Amino acid sequence: MMMQVGHGMNVPDPPLQQTLPPHWALTQRLLKMASRQLNLPGASDQQ
Repeated sequence: MMMQVGHGMNVPDPPLQQTLPPHWALTQRLLKMASRQLNLPGASDQQ
């Protein structure tokens, strides 16, 4: 599910998804933080 979200972002070609850019981890963290604040189903891994 998270991959589909990222696919519509700045990832033009599949090869780039294999070697994700440095800012990808930041985006994932932001998404996780936001989902945790919004209490979305994706925030099931909160401490």
